[in-house]
Order: sequence, then structure tokens, then C-alpha cells
Amino acid sequence: MEFSPACVTLQETKLGDSSYSSPHGYHGVYSTSFPEQGHHGGTAIRVRQDTPIVPFSASDSPQNIRSLY
Repeated sequence: MEFSPACVTLQETKLGDSSYSSPHGYHGVYSTSFPEQGHHGGTAIRVRQDTPIVPFSASDSPQNIRSLY
């Protein structure tokens, strides 16, 4: 049985500053760890290539985010 989820999220990845690769058919968005800020692990989001994504900043206002869609 095969699965191809639209999105896979990972936390506490501890990937560091190395280069990343996503599985075939997926885009990757990564956040590395920032121990000096109290963040001990990174995050990764893998999104299937046929799934539309719209990047935005977490500091954007709700009105700005709504305008992206």
C-alpha cells in the first residue's frame, strides 16, 4: 500500500545548517534550530508538488495573510 500525503510536518529535526533534500515529488520548507534563543530543534514541512503553497511570515497581519488567498 502506498501513501502520498499532501503535507508532512516534522518537529525537533535537529538538522543544523547542512543542505536539505526532500523526497521525490515534494517541496521542502525548513527552519533550523536556534539554541541561543531557546529553540532546541528545527522544523520541516514537506508539501507534495501538486499542492499549491503560499509562503508568508508569522508576523504578517491577518489582513495581509487573507489577501494572499
